[in-house]
Amino acid sequence: MYLQSTDTIGHVFAPYAPPRQAAVSQQDFDRYNGVPERFFRAIDDRIGQYRDAAVAEGAVLMIASDHGFYWGEGRPAQLSSVATASAAKWHAPRGIYLLWGPGVSAKAGHAPEGDVQQVCATLLALLGLPPGRDVNGDPLEGAAPVKATRADYAASYRPAVARAAGAARPATDKQAVENLKSLGYIGGSESNVAPPGSRGTTRTAGSFNNEGVIQKERRKFPQAIEAFEKALQIEPNLASAQWNLSDVLYAMGQNMDRSDDLLIHAFGGGMPDGAKHVIGRAMAYQRNGDTARSLQLMNAAVAANGGDPELWLFRGRYRTERGDCRGAAADFDHATSLSPANAAAYSASALARLCLGDRAGARRAFERALQIDPAQPKIRDYLSTLER
Repeated sequence: MYLQSTDTIGHVFAPYAPPRQAAVSQQDFDRYNGVPERFFRAIDDRIGQYRDAAVAEGAVLMIASDHGFYWGEGRPAQLSSVATASAAKWHAPRGIYLLWGPGVSAKAGHAPEGDVQQVCATLLALLGLPPGRDVNGDPLEGAAPVKATRADYAASYRPAVARAAGAARPATDKQAVENLKSLGYIGGSESNVAPPGSRGTTRTAGSFNNEGVIQKERRKFPQAIEAFEKALQIEPNLASAQWNLSDVLYAMGQNMDRSDDLLIHAFGGGMPDGAKHVIGRAMAYQRNGDTARSLQLMNAAVAANGGDPELWLFRGRYRTERGDCRGAAADFDHATSLSPANAAAYSASALARLCLGDRAGARRAFERALQIDPAQPKIRDYLSTLER
């Protein structure tokens, strides 16, 4: 049984859980902060009913979650918990598993650990079935493995009969798809049906993207690339898959032009913390002595989404390094227009004006930087120099 509501409650109500976040009004906090606890008490009662059913049948009860959730400290306060591009940022990386029933020894504490890929192996073992030929991992601790030749379960699998073309989908199916879209598991542009040529599979772009993330974490980069490519075949504009594939290609030093292009498309598509990823890569190129590539990346970034002042600041710095003081000054001025209280942008603008020989403009920019942040002794030194 799949309890979808536990994740839904997290995405909708975690922003209102205590302690109150600065972005949440006191009125909304007072109204909603008790919802998660009341909900999970109800879920505990439901699980208790399944426990009683397991006792009556002499069965083993297994509970597993593929991830946790940020309920208190560590919540990404500046990112939406329901928007497709940022919903997954509210997922804590560690989930839980529990085995309870006949043949499962009780253990104190929470020492056993595992991987989500072991869930299938565990269920097969609990059912007394042979391990699967292509099933990764051993059963989780608490389930005894079955000593038998691995079975080829895929060979005997028969997909359900395909729905006739034009046939109406049940209302429950449509609602389930909309729920998954609202929580970020399916992109807004992703099809509600399997892609052409899928031969009965129901795998979506998000499914392949998740597979790629697992392979990436295991440092199985070729397999990760294959999975991300399949995700992008289904949904070419899936920002998370674009970023993941870009990151793997960059880590392997392969096809750097495509890696940068994917990064820019992911950034333009609303990838969370996209500007930070772009700037981080540009800085890495700079450290390796390739300022031209840094500037090329920043040019593409401001063209894709020029709303972040940090992008203009860094492009201006790379332009300064390459002797384009006029272009740098224009970028720094744009940064100050986007962030009028950014002292660093005014300081950078002043230095670019010094490079252009505009001492009066430099003095004005330095003075504005000091008005915003008086604790800048170096800026005061610059001003003293200009006054001589």
